[in-house]
Amino acid sequence: MTLWSKLIVVALALVVVVGCDSPEEKHRKGMLKLIRQLDDPSDAVKLSAARSLRNWKYYRDPQAEEMVAPLSRCLKASDAEVREAAALSLSAMGPTAAKAKPALVVALGDPDTFVKMGAAGALASIGDLSEETIRILATMLHDERRAVRKSAVEAIGSTGASAVPVLDSFRLLANDPDSGVRYSAAKSIGEIGPPAAPLTDMLVEWVRQDDIRWGGVRNVTCEALGKIGPDAHESLDALHEAMMADDGRVRANAARAVWLISGDTETTVPVLQECLDAMVAGLQGGSSGSGDEPVRVTVPDRQARYDAN
Repeated sequence: MTLWSKLIVVALALVVVVGCDSPEEKHRKGMLKLIRQLDDPSDAVKLSAARSLRNWKYYRDPQAEEMVAPLSRCLKASDAEVREAAALSLSAMGPTAAKAKPALVVALGDPDTFVKMGAAGALASIGDLSEETIRILATMLHDERRAVRKSAVEAIGSTGASAVPVLDSFRLLANDPDSGVRYSAAKSIGEIGPPAAPLTDMLVEWVRQDDIRWGGVRNVTCEALGKIGPDAHESLDALHEAMMADDGRVRANAARAVWLISGDTETTVPVLQECLDAMVAGLQGGSSGSGDEPVRVTVPDRQARYDAN
């Protein structure tokens, strides 16, 4: 081999060594490229980048905070899908996206349903919300769109006892026509816990709804009363009635709530044992299918989602 040939081989080897990035370096370069694309003039490029950054390998990256500012800017994009994608990516980041809270609070006033939902969900995921933000979320309980009301009440519930200043706003949902909204409201009241005791009377009305369509709401309402604890003592009569419901989940959660509120084991333990026996018997009965068939999920387009919400 001539000297020139040897030099060419060495040069090629150096090129290969220098140009061969480690997996970490490739990941880092890919992440930085997506972050730059968030400021691209094209909405299509922005949308693709915002959706890609929702991948766990990016939002769990130690340098993920670098995504926050450009994603916050995307909340002002002209395209609603870009704004929604940015809100969802910030939601996936959780507390790491804390600096995006001001932009997300502004996005709560977005005219697009899914942007509002995404912003509310992101704020709930980030946590540590100010009273002013919680009050803004409470105003969304007036919204005519059920999906917005549901997202708002879930975000309020995620703040726990910090939601006390807006407790009365939950009464707006007392007769909400959507069972999903009532379900989320009851669950959120349970997350607030003992400070939600002033809402016990409303929860009692929900527990006493024996319409089958209220099954899930009654179930989670019983759970909420149990989490409120002894301060929900005025619900005991309704809970004892619910211990005789046809729905085993309602019976079990009503019995558990009675125990948590009053410490009564004499009437609750037999009901809980009965429900446990029924559950075991159901499990021993075997599954209803082989599980070999793949589950096919159809993702509706944006217009279909609007129609549904």
